[in-house]
Amino acid sequence: MLLGAGAGDGFAVRVGNEELDRDGLWSAAAAVARRIAGAEAVAVHGEASLRTVVAVVGGLLAGVPVVPVPSDAGIDERRHIVRDSGAALWLGDRREGVDLPAVPVDPSERSSAPCAEPPPESTGLILYTSGTTGPPKGAVLSRGAMATCLDGLADAWGWTSDDVLVHGLPLFHVHGLVLGVLGALRVGSPLVHTVRPSPAAYAAAAGDGGTLLFGVPTVWSRIAREPACARALAGTRLLVSGSAALPDPVAERLRATAGHSPVERYGMTETLITLRRAPTPPAAPDGSARRCRGWSRGCAERATSPSRPMGQASVSSRSAAPPCSTATGALRRPPGRRGPTTGGSARATRRPVTATGGTGSWGGCRST
Repeated sequence: MLLGAGAGDGFAVRVGNEELDRDGLWSAAAAVARRIAGAEAVAVHGEASLRTVVAVVGGLLAGVPVVPVPSDAGIDERRHIVRDSGAALWLGDRREGVDLPAVPVDPSERSSAPCAEPPPESTGLILYTSGTTGPPKGAVLSRGAMATCLDGLADAWGWTSDDVLVHGLPLFHVHGLVLGVLGALRVGSPLVHTVRPSPAAYAAAAGDGGTLLFGVPTVWSRIAREPACARALAGTRLLVSGSAALPDPVAERLRATAGHSPVERYGMTETLITLRRAPTPPAAPDGSARRCRGWSRGCAERATSPSRPMGQASVSSRSAAPPCSTATGALRRPPGRRGPTTGGSARATRRPVTATGGTGSWGGCRST
Protein backbone atom coordinates (compact mmCIF):
# COMPACT_ATOMS: atom_id res chain seq x y z
CA MET A 1 0.00 0.00 0.00
CA LEU A 2 1.64 3.23 -1.18
CA LEU A 3 0.12 5.55 1.40
CA GLY A 4 0.41 3.28 4.43
CA ALA A 5 -2.35 2.05 6.71
CA GLY A 6 -1.57 3.66 10.06
CA ALA A 7 -4.19 5.66 11.90
CA GLY A 8 -2.68 7.28 14.98
CA ASP A 9 -3.96 10.14 17.09
CA GLY A 10 -3.81 13.81 16.28
CA PHE A 11 -3.35 15.48 12.92
CA ALA A 12 -1.90 13.74 9.87
CA VAL A 13 -1.34 16.83 7.72
CA ARG A 14 -1.25 20.50 8.63
CA VAL A 15 -0.79 23.14 5.95
CA GLY A 16 -0.64 26.62 7.36
CA ASN A 17 -3.61 26.91 9.71
CA GLU A 18 -5.59 24.02 8.23
CA GLU A 19 -5.23 20.40 9.28
CA LEU A 20 -6.82 16.97 8.96
CA ASP A 21 -6.37 13.79 10.92
CA ARG A 22 -5.82 10.62 8.92
CA ASP A 23 -9.47 9.56 8.93
CA GLY A 24 -10.53 13.03 7.83
CA LEU A 25 -7.93 13.13 5.07
CA TRP A 26 -8.90 9.70 3.79
CA SER A 27 -12.63 10.45 3.76
CA ALA A 28 -12.14 13.85 2.10
CA ALA A 29 -9.89 12.24 -0.50
CA ALA A 30 -12.40 9.42 -1.00
CA ALA A 31 -14.99 12.03 -2.00
CA VAL A 32 -12.59 13.20 -4.71
CA ALA A 33 -11.80 9.62 -5.73
CA ARG A 34 -15.49 8.88 -6.20
CA ARG A 35 -15.85 11.76 -8.67
CA ILE A 36 -12.80 10.95 -10.79
CA ALA A 37 -12.86 7.15 -10.88
CA GLY A 38 -11.94 5.84 -14.32
CA ALA A 39 -10.41 9.11 -15.60
CA GLU A 40 -7.36 8.90 -17.85
CA ALA A 41 -5.44 11.32 -15.61
CA VAL A 42 -6.21 14.37 -13.49
CA ALA A 43 -4.32 17.64 -13.14
CA VAL A 44 -4.09 19.74 -9.98
CA HIS A 45 -2.70 23.19 -9.27
CA GLY A 46 0.31 22.48 -7.06
CA GLU A 47 -0.13 25.30 -4.59
CA ALA A 48 0.81 24.82 -0.96
CA SER A 49 -2.63 24.10 0.47
CA LEU A 50 -4.57 21.38 2.23
CA ARG A 51 -6.79 21.23 -0.85
CA THR A 52 -3.81 20.16 -2.97
CA VAL A 53 -2.97 17.35 -0.54
CA VAL A 54 -6.59 16.13 -0.58
CA ALA A 55 -6.64 16.26 -4.38
CA VAL A 56 -3.41 14.26 -4.77
CA VAL A 57 -4.43 11.65 -2.22
CA GLY A 58 -7.84 11.42 -3.89
CA GLY A 59 -6.25 10.65 -7.23
CA LEU A 60 -4.00 8.02 -5.69
CA LEU A 61 -6.92 6.39 -3.87
CA ALA A 62 -8.84 6.25 -7.15
CA GLY A 63 -5.87 4.75 -9.01
CA VAL A 64 -5.92 7.72 -11.40
CA PRO A 65 -2.55 9.27 -12.41
CA VAL A 66 -2.14 12.72 -10.85
CA VAL A 67 -0.40 15.54 -12.72
CA PRO A 68 0.76 18.29 -10.32
CA VAL A 69 1.03 21.56 -12.23
CA PRO A 70 3.62 24.00 -10.84
CA SER A 71 1.92 26.82 -9.00
CA ASP A 72 4.34 29.30 -10.58
CA ALA A 73 3.71 28.07 -14.13
CA GLY A 74 2.70 30.62 -16.74
CA ILE A 75 -0.28 30.14 -19.01
CA ASP A 76 1.75 28.53 -21.80
CA GLU A 77 3.50 26.06 -19.49
CA ARG A 78 0.25 25.19 -17.73
CA ARG A 79 -1.49 24.60 -21.05
CA HIS A 80 1.40 22.45 -22.30
CA ILE A 81 1.44 20.23 -19.20
CA VAL A 82 -2.31 19.73 -19.20
CA ARG A 83 -2.43 18.82 -22.89
CA ASP A 84 0.77 16.78 -22.94
CA SER A 85 -0.22 14.67 -19.94
CA GLY A 86 -3.60 13.73 -21.36
CA ALA A 87 -5.34 14.89 -18.18
CA ALA A 88 -9.10 14.61 -18.53
CA LEU A 89 -10.10 16.57 -15.43
CA TRP A 90 -8.86 19.51 -13.41
CA LEU A 91 -9.09 19.21 -9.63
CA GLY A 92 -10.02 22.42 -7.86
CA ASP A 93 -10.75 25.93 -9.09
CA ARG A 94 -10.31 26.52 -12.80
CA ARG A 95 -7.13 28.28 -13.91
CA GLU A 96 -6.37 30.39 -16.96
CA GLY A 97 -5.15 28.25 -19.84
CA VAL A 98 -7.02 25.16 -18.61
CA ASP A 99 -10.03 24.05 -20.63
CA LEU A 100 -10.77 20.85 -18.72
CA PRO A 101 -13.91 20.12 -16.71
CA ALA A 102 -13.26 21.22 -13.11
CA VAL A 103 -13.92 18.85 -10.20
CA PRO A 104 -14.45 20.51 -6.81
CA VAL A 105 -12.11 19.62 -3.95
CA ASP A 106 -13.34 20.36 -0.45
CA PRO A 107 -11.25 19.24 2.57
CA SER A 108 -14.40 19.33 4.72
CA GLU A 109 -16.32 16.87 2.54
CA ARG A 110 -16.56 13.26 3.66
CA SER A 111 -17.16 9.95 1.89
CA SER A 112 -16.96 6.36 3.08
CA ALA A 113 -16.68 4.90 -0.43
CA PRO A 114 -14.11 2.07 -0.37
CA CYS A 115 -11.06 2.30 -2.66
CA ALA A 116 -9.14 -0.77 -3.78
CA GLU A 117 -5.33 -0.50 -3.80
CA PRO A 118 -4.07 -0.31 -7.42
CA PRO A 119 -1.19 -2.57 -8.50
CA PRO A 120 2.34 -1.26 -7.82
CA GLU A 121 3.19 -1.07 -11.52
CA SER A 122 0.34 1.38 -12.18
CA THR A 123 1.09 5.07 -12.65
CA GLY A 124 0.79 7.20 -9.54
CA LEU A 125 2.16 10.59 -10.58
CA ILE A 126 3.26 12.31 -13.76
CA LEU A 127 5.78 14.94 -12.69
CA TYR A 128 7.14 17.43 -15.19
CA THR A 129 10.75 18.50 -15.59
CA SER A 130 11.76 22.15 -15.60
CA GLY A 131 12.11 22.27 -19.38
CA THR A 132 15.57 23.86 -19.48
CA THR A 133 16.35 22.20 -22.82
CA GLY A 134 12.87 22.37 -24.34
CA PRO A 135 9.25 21.94 -23.31
CA PRO A 136 8.86 20.24 -19.91
CA LYS A 137 8.68 16.45 -20.18
CA GLY A 138 6.45 14.29 -18.03
CA ALA A 139 8.16 11.58 -15.97
CA VAL A 140 5.75 8.69 -15.40
CA LEU A 141 6.24 7.47 -11.83
CA SER A 142 4.76 4.16 -10.77
CA ARG A 143 3.36 3.55 -7.32
CA GLY A 144 5.93 0.81 -6.77
CA ALA A 145 8.85 3.07 -7.68
CA MET A 146 7.71 5.72 -5.20
CA ALA A 147 7.16 3.14 -2.47
CA THR A 148 10.65 1.71 -3.03
CA CYS A 149 12.21 5.18 -2.89
CA LEU A 150 10.40 6.12 0.31
CA ASP A 151 11.20 2.86 2.06
CA GLY A 152 14.87 3.27 1.21
CA LEU A 153 14.96 6.78 2.65
CA ALA A 154 13.01 5.79 5.76
CA ASP A 155 15.54 3.03 6.34
CA ALA A 156 18.54 5.33 5.79
CA TRP A 157 17.22 8.19 7.92
CA GLY A 158 15.49 6.17 10.63
CA TRP A 159 12.24 7.89 9.63
CA THR A 160 9.31 6.51 11.65
CA SER A 161 5.83 7.42 12.84
CA ASP A 162 7.45 8.97 15.92
CA ASP A 163 8.83 11.79 13.77
CA VAL A 164 7.05 15.02 12.93
CA LEU A 165 8.04 16.16 9.44
CA VAL A 166 8.35 19.90 8.77
CA HIS A 167 8.92 21.63 5.44
CA GLY A 168 7.70 24.43 3.21
CA LEU A 169 8.70 22.98 -0.16
CA PRO A 170 6.63 23.07 -3.38
CA LEU A 171 3.98 20.39 -3.78
CA PHE A 172 4.85 19.74 -7.41
CA HIS A 173 8.46 18.48 -6.97
CA VAL A 174 9.77 15.12 -5.80
CA HIS A 175 11.20 16.55 -2.57
CA GLY A 176 8.09 18.43 -1.48
CA LEU A 177 5.38 16.09 -2.76
CA VAL A 178 6.74 12.54 -2.99
CA LEU A 179 9.07 12.73 0.01
CA GLY A 180 7.35 15.54 1.86
CA VAL A 181 3.73 14.37 1.62
CA LEU A 182 3.54 10.78 0.43
CA GLY A 183 6.56 9.84 2.54
CA ALA A 184 4.95 11.19 5.70
CA LEU A 185 1.71 9.37 4.93
CA ARG A 186 3.56 6.14 4.16
CA VAL A 187 5.56 6.03 7.39
CA GLY A 188 2.75 7.54 9.43
CA SER A 189 4.57 10.64 10.65
CA PRO A 190 2.55 13.86 10.99
CA LEU A 191 3.37 16.53 8.41
CA VAL A 192 3.59 20.25 9.11
CA HIS A 193 3.79 22.27 5.90
CA THR A 194 4.75 25.86 6.64
CA VAL A 195 3.39 27.15 3.27
CA ARG A 196 6.46 29.35 2.92
CA PRO A 197 9.88 28.06 4.00
CA SER A 198 10.79 31.04 6.17
CA PRO A 199 13.33 30.78 9.00
CA ALA A 200 10.70 31.90 11.53
CA ALA A 201 8.21 29.27 10.36
CA TYR A 202 10.79 26.48 10.56
CA ALA A 203 11.90 27.64 14.00
CA ALA A 204 8.33 27.78 15.28
CA ALA A 205 7.51 24.32 13.92
CA ALA A 206 10.69 22.88 15.43
CA GLY A 207 9.79 24.39 18.77
CA ASP A 208 6.35 22.81 18.49
CA GLY A 209 7.71 19.28 18.19
CA GLY A 210 9.14 19.04 14.67
CA THR A 211 11.88 16.40 14.49
CA LEU A 212 12.63 15.96 10.77
CA LEU A 213 13.06 19.05 8.59
CA PHE A 214 13.36 19.18 4.78
CA GLY A 215 14.81 22.13 2.93
CA VAL A 216 16.94 23.26 0.02
CA PRO A 217 20.21 25.24 0.23
CA THR A 218 18.47 28.62 -0.06
CA VAL A 219 16.25 27.75 2.91
CA TRP A 220 19.18 26.59 5.04
CA SER A 221 21.20 29.67 4.03
CA ARG A 222 18.45 31.97 5.27
CA ILE A 223 18.14 30.08 8.53
CA ALA A 224 21.92 30.14 9.02
CA ARG A 225 21.84 33.94 8.70
CA GLU A 226 19.36 34.15 11.61
CA PRO A 227 21.11 32.64 14.67
CA ALA A 228 17.99 32.70 16.85
CA CYS A 229 16.07 30.63 14.29
CA ALA A 230 19.02 28.30 13.81
CA ARG A 231 19.31 27.70 17.57
CA ALA A 232 15.62 26.71 17.62
CA LEU A 233 16.53 23.69 15.49
CA ALA A 234 18.86 22.28 18.15
CA GLY A 235 16.20 19.85 19.39
CA THR A 236 15.42 18.37 15.97
CA ARG A 237 16.57 14.87 15.10
CA LEU A 238 17.53 15.33 11.44
CA LEU A 239 17.83 18.10 8.85
CA VAL A 240 17.80 17.17 5.15
CA SER A 241 18.94 19.24 2.17
CA GLY A 242 18.65 18.60 -1.54
CA SER A 243 18.20 20.01 -5.07
CA ALA A 244 21.71 21.49 -5.07
CA ALA A 245 24.93 21.22 -3.11
CA LEU A 246 24.81 22.75 0.36
CA PRO A 247 27.63 25.32 0.66
CA ASP A 248 30.19 24.39 3.31
CA PRO A 249 29.95 27.77 5.10
CA VAL A 250 26.19 27.28 5.54
CA ALA A 251 26.69 23.78 6.94
CA GLU A 252 29.37 25.06 9.31
CA ARG A 253 27.21 27.95 10.60
CA LEU A 254 24.29 25.60 11.24
CA ARG A 255 26.58 23.12 13.00
CA ALA A 256 27.83 25.93 15.25
CA THR A 257 24.38 27.31 16.12
CA ALA A 258 21.97 24.37 15.82
CA GLY A 259 24.43 21.69 16.84
CA HIS A 260 24.12 19.76 13.58
CA SER A 261 23.89 20.39 9.85
CA PRO A 262 21.68 18.93 7.10
CA VAL A 263 22.46 15.58 5.50
CA GLU A 264 22.27 15.76 1.71
CA ARG A 265 20.48 13.69 -0.89
CA TYR A 266 20.37 13.86 -4.68
CA GLY A 267 17.85 12.80 -7.27
CA MET A 268 15.95 13.79 -10.36
CA THR A 269 12.33 13.90 -11.41
CA GLU A 270 12.98 10.83 -13.56
CA THR A 271 14.85 8.77 -10.97
CA LEU A 272 13.45 9.96 -7.65
CA ILE A 273 16.18 9.89 -4.97
CA THR A 274 19.30 7.98 -5.94
CA LEU A 275 21.98 9.18 -3.51
CA ARG A 276 21.73 10.04 0.17
CA ARG A 277 23.89 10.72 3.17
CA ALA A 278 23.22 8.84 6.38
CA PRO A 279 22.77 11.02 9.49
CA THR A 280 25.65 9.50 11.46
CA PRO A 281 28.94 7.65 10.91
CA PRO A 282 30.06 5.08 9.95
CA ALA A 283 27.76 5.26 6.91
CA ALA A 284 30.07 7.45 4.83
CA PRO A 285 33.33 8.11 6.69
CA ASP A 286 34.88 9.75 3.64
CA GLY A 287 32.01 12.22 3.28
CA SER A 288 30.65 10.51 0.19
CA ALA A 289 27.02 9.72 -0.51
CA ARG A 290 25.62 6.23 -0.83
CA ARG A 291 22.99 4.79 -3.12
CA CYS A 292 19.46 4.60 -1.82
CA ARG A 293 17.96 1.18 -1.34
CA GLY A 294 16.07 0.40 -4.54
CA TRP A 295 18.67 2.07 -6.77
CA SER A 296 21.45 -0.32 -7.73
CA ARG A 297 23.89 -0.98 -10.52
CA GLY A 298 21.30 -3.40 -11.87
CA CYS A 299 18.86 -0.51 -12.24
CA ALA A 300 21.44 1.48 -14.15
CA GLU A 301 22.29 -1.48 -16.36
CA ARG A 302 18.63 -2.08 -17.19
CA ALA A 303 18.23 1.60 -17.96
CA THR A 304 21.39 1.88 -20.07
CA SER A 305 21.31 1.57 -23.81
CA PRO A 306 23.94 -0.86 -25.19
CA SER A 307 25.11 1.87 -27.52
CA ARG A 308 25.89 4.25 -24.64
CA PRO A 309 28.71 4.15 -22.08
CA MET A 310 27.82 3.32 -18.48
CA GLY A 311 27.93 7.00 -17.59
CA GLN A 312 24.61 7.47 -19.37
CA ALA A 313 21.26 6.09 -18.31
CA SER A 314 18.12 6.05 -20.38
CA VAL A 315 14.92 6.40 -18.38
CA SER A 316 12.30 4.42 -20.28
CA SER A 317 9.83 1.62 -19.78
CA ARG A 318 12.78 -0.82 -19.64
CA SER A 319 13.89 0.65 -16.31
CA ALA A 320 10.60 -0.08 -14.56
CA ALA A 321 11.42 -3.58 -13.29
CA PRO A 322 11.04 -3.57 -9.49
CA PRO A 323 12.59 -2.71 -7.17
CA CYS A 324 14.21 0.15 -9.11
CA SER A 325 12.90 3.55 -8.06
CA THR A 326 12.94 5.11 -11.54
CA ALA A 327 10.32 6.51 -13.86
CA THR A 328 8.58 4.02 -16.11
CA GLY A 329 8.72 6.39 -19.04
CA ALA A 330 8.50 9.96 -20.28
CA LEU A 331 5.65 11.61 -22.11
CA ARG A 332 6.67 13.29 -25.35
CA ARG A 333 3.62 13.87 -27.46
CA PRO A 334 3.78 15.09 -31.05
CA PRO A 335 3.12 18.86 -31.26
CA GLY A 336 -0.56 19.67 -31.43
CA ARG A 337 -1.66 16.23 -30.33
CA ARG A 338 -3.55 15.83 -27.10
CA GLY A 339 -4.18 12.76 -25.02
CA PRO A 340 -2.54 9.35 -25.04
CA THR A 341 -1.11 8.08 -28.31
CA THR A 342 -1.27 4.48 -27.13
CA GLY A 343 -3.86 2.59 -25.15
CA GLY A 344 -4.10 2.67 -21.38
CA SER A 345 -3.74 5.30 -18.74
CA ALA A 346 -0.78 7.66 -19.11
CA ARG A 347 1.03 5.49 -21.64
CA ALA A 348 1.61 8.02 -24.37
CA THR A 349 4.68 7.69 -26.63
CA ARG A 350 7.30 6.81 -24.06
CA ARG A 351 10.65 7.55 -25.59
CA PRO A 352 13.96 7.25 -23.73
CA VAL A 353 15.14 10.33 -21.86
CA THR A 354 18.94 10.46 -21.64
CA ALA A 355 20.35 11.19 -18.19
CA THR A 356 24.09 11.80 -18.31
CA GLY A 357 26.01 11.15 -15.10
CA GLY A 358 27.55 14.05 -13.23
CA THR A 359 26.59 16.70 -10.72
CA GLY A 360 23.75 19.14 -10.94
CA SER A 361 20.96 18.73 -13.46
CA TRP A 362 21.35 15.81 -15.88
CA GLY A 363 20.48 16.30 -19.51
CA GLY A 364 18.04 19.13 -18.80
CA CYS A 365 16.22 17.09 -16.17
CA ARG A 366 14.93 18.80 -13.07
CA SER A 367 17.07 17.96 -10.04
CA THR A 368 14.73 17.42 -7.12
